[in-house]
Amino acid sequence: MKLLLFWIVLAAVLLNSATVVLSIVSQTGESGRLPNLDAAELAAYFCEDGTYHNVPLPPVVGRANIEEAIRAFTASWTATRWEILNLLTAGDVVVAERVDRTRCVGDRSVELPIVGVFELDQGKIKVWRDYFDLGTYLRAVADHDDRSRLNA
Repeated sequence: MKLLLFWIVLAAVLLNSATVVLSIVSQTGESGRLPNLDAAELAAYFCEDGTYHNVPLPPVVGRANIEEAIRAFTASWTATRWEILNLLTAGDVVVAERVDRTRCVGDRSVELPIVGVFELDQGKIKVWRDYFDLGTYLRAVADHDDRSRLNA
């Protein structure tokens, strides 16, 4: 009986952690888009002293700073859709392999493979690390700008 209770509690913890992450990446339902790209809403998922780290860049610490960083890098976005390929959980750690498909001002489109590692504390994100190739993002934006100049 104690073993069964242990597995039920463990499953609840794992599901809760995964639910927090899934609510971020699919908070808009069927479309998978973040319609308002609301930096305050996204930052609210973090602990007050949380860390957000796009690993090619320096980490950002503190909810207010995270909100500011999210607002800055989404300023040119018109829409984004995050496709989850694999989702793994172990306690309060969630690993999400995904492809972020983002549209930017000027009809630029970026398809970026990412692995995100989320460490949670009492249902809030303590640390969110996104591992991706910055060059892939920069090339997608540059390729579009080059094509636009050629068609002008």
